[in-house]
Amino acid sequence: MKAVLISEFGGADVLRIGEAARPSPGPGQVLIRVAATSVNRPDIVQREGNYPPPSGDSEILGLEVAGTIEEIGQQVSGWSIGDRVMTLVGGGGYAEFALAHANHLLSIPASMSFEEAACVCETYITAYLNIFILGGLKDGDNVLLHGGGGGVNTAAIQICKALTPRTRVIVTASAGKVERVQALGVDRVIDYQAQDFAEDIRDYTNRQGVQVILDHIGAAYLAPNMKSLAVGGRLVIIGVTSGIKAELNLALMMVKRQQIIGSVLRSRPVPEKATIIADFNRVVMPLLAQRKIVPLIYKVYALDEAARAHRDMEARSFFPFRPVLDKPMPGRHSSFRVLLRGFSRWPLVTGIFFRRQIGFGRYLSMARCARGEFCGLKPHGDRLKVSKMMSIRKLDPPCTKREKIFSKTLDKKF
Repeated sequence: MKAVLISEFGGADVLRIGEAARPSPGPGQVLIRVAATSVNRPDIVQREGNYPPPSGDSEILGLEVAGTIEEIGQQVSGWSIGDRVMTLVGGGGYAEFALAHANHLLSIPASMSFEEAACVCETYITAYLNIFILGGLKDGDNVLLHGGGGGVNTAAIQICKALTPRTRVIVTASAGKVERVQALGVDRVIDYQAQDFAEDIRDYTNRQGVQVILDHIGAAYLAPNMKSLAVGGRLVIIGVTSGIKAELNLALMMVKRQQIIGSVLRSRPVPEKATIIADFNRVVMPLLAQRKIVPLIYKVYALDEAARAHRDMEARSFFPFRPVLDKPMPGRHSSFRVLLRGFSRWPLVTGIFFRRQIGFGRYLSMARCARGEFCGLKPHGDRLKVSKMMSIRKLDPPCTKREKIFSKTLDKKF
């Protein structure tokens, strides 16, 4: 099977397209024909040699996939070949086929494209697990999210607003991202480069603090995070980008009855992940199916642009960021370089999930234009399917002249 491989650890240039052995499903597993996968920050860390996959999982990059069931292993019930599914995987997403545990599968709603489904499991489940299951966020609480432009934060903002509409969502961001984070609907954005976020939160909450903090910074933020927590507050740490060692005032933590919770998702036991996914399916998936929460897609990369997608993520060129890869069929050319995804039987997609800051009205107009409502282009059959988020799902045969003109018009708008 085709896959994006790495021959050695290092920068984005080590990524290459090659052949890998097609896996076979064991008991309790299914084989998925991958239609889409997203690029996540852990992919970069693994590419650099600092985040090995769990024992027994594929060493190929990719933590989540969306596609159709190709084969079913023994002891699997409730699923059929051809079912549209999305799922977490321990590795192997950047490939034509990927193995998954059957009890980790989520059915893709009819209202959701493969591109959208590919970005749900890693970021949205991570956000739900750490803020609601571990953090215990309740409606009316205050929540602090560090790093306003990340995929997990974008998912967290959407889930918090959908499940707990009275919750005040506070986000830290760099100066260049403050306005763009604010446009996502948060209640307060703090420029951490110019302000002491702990003091700002103290003033904003009338000295009450926040009930939940989601943090991926680690050591450098431990003291101000504890200062920002309310009595009985929970600090959930999911990353340590600033370091792993810091000083902690245990007496103050005891008096304020605060909790520090460390959390990872990838290395959890299979049954534990299955329980988390089942809870997510019950609580959050209905909101995704009803389009009350919509993954934000901006760009799709060609499969041979995997290295470029990684470089763009490392440079933080987009906001919020989730990049997408694609493989056109040999001899075909796409004039939809930014919007197109998937001509072949196995398009590998990573995507940038990003809402451009161009004004909501114009955004909706462009989304409708992408669906053919305002430009006279009408989707028909499997030849042209366009999602609400302006990502073309399938185009076969190649573009007609009319469709090329349509793509150029969209390119100009963007």
